Amino acid sequence: MTGTTRDEARAQIEGDLKRWKAEGIVDPMICSYTDANADTMPDIWGLDVFGKIELRPDATIADTVSVSDGTGLEDPKTEAPNG
Repeated sequence: MTGTTRDEARAQIEGDLKRWKAEGIVDPMICSYTDANADTMPDIWGLDVFGKIELRPDATIADTVSVSDGTGLEDPKTEAPNG
């Protein structure tokens, strides 16, 4: 996201998370490869109960909306909503 401000990047991530939730992903999370909380691990963001972006310190990359097979191309997870 070269040339964007922190607020613009945050708005983009929040918008993407909301879109994925609307598309049926139960608890979408995305890895941003930043380190906002200085724990030396990539940051994972999700939505709180009010639909606002929040840091998910206990989540892992495997919990995020995309899973990489190592080729550099990622496919979104397809999860059915909880019934």
